[in-house]
Amino acid sequence: MSILAIQSKKIQNQLQVNKFIVIVAIVLGLVAAILAVAMPTFYTSANIQSLLTQCSAIALMAFGQTFVMVSGGVDLGTPSVMCMSAVVGTLVMRSYGVFFGILAMFSLPLLCGLINGLAITRFKMIPFVATLIMMMLSSGAATQLSHSVSTPAPEVIVAIGKTTFIGIPVAIWIMLVVGVILHILLKKTAFGRVLFAIGTNSDAVTSCGIPTNRYLVLAYLLSSLMSALAAFVLIARLGASSLSLASDSASLDVICSAILGGASIYGGAGSILGAFLGTLALQTLQNVMNLFGVDYFVMIILKGVLILFITYFDTIRTRLRGKA
Repeated sequence: MSILAIQSKKIQNQLQVNKFIVIVAIVLGLVAAILAVAMPTFYTSANIQSLLTQCSAIALMAFGQTFVMVSGGVDLGTPSVMCMSAVVGTLVMRSYGVFFGILAMFSLPLLCGLINGLAITRFKMIPFVATLIMMMLSSGAATQLSHSVSTPAPEVIVAIGKTTFIGIPVAIWIMLVVGVILHILLKKTAFGRVLFAIGTNSDAVTSCGIPTNRYLVLAYLLSSLMSALAAFVLIARLGASSLSLASDSASLDVICSAILGGASIYGGAGSILGAFLGTLALQTLQNVMNLFGVDYFVMIILKGVLILFITYFDTIRTRLRGKA
């Protein structure tokens, strides 16, 4: 497949993503209209702000996941790496100061991303297996280091979490600013274009002399960096690190948010705006179920059904565009 053919396929994929984003936006609009009638209290400023704040950490990880999925991979370990990053960061902050704690919080996930990238590119491990191993290692490390006890964050970090600008919490601003930057990186730079090409046909990209392994490693590094940023946002907002930062379904939430936003498990498609809308849709669903008093385990079942549906839809969509 020539570069021209890859570019044509990328355009087709992007049109599919744009349609998917429009569908998600319409569904969100319909849900909003129904909620306006059924539950007017949903639209209180406090609840909307709380919803967006809850979205921030998942959205950041979904942004990183989108880069990985565009390249044809998957990163199962983002929430576990995030949890380990938060635990290590707060422990180092308490013992050696905020600066070294933040340094550890971001350095360790980058190391995890590098290991993931090298395992996949140099040792030819399947992304699912490589990142599953990383998920187990980071989860175990977080449990061992924290002793299953929460660690309070320093006051300066908590103060950052309580900071607002024009009435909007800093967590929401971080999500929005990072989202804009990553959107430009994915859509307007050579890095993003190469990732789309790799996800569409990696052999053709390699035959053109492009170092695909380098770009894949960078994608996993970026995913891990978003896990570190999500860890910072969470401990600043909650005031402590704990194992509860990464729920049992957190990995599926991140992947589901990316796919809801148009990313494909087969690669070659994805959008940062879509990932944000996907996160918003998923968190809105959870928020509504909380308001209606739906049992936690019922919510897990409903999420599983949703993930099953969108994965099946993604498979049909990929076959229609002639890739699967």
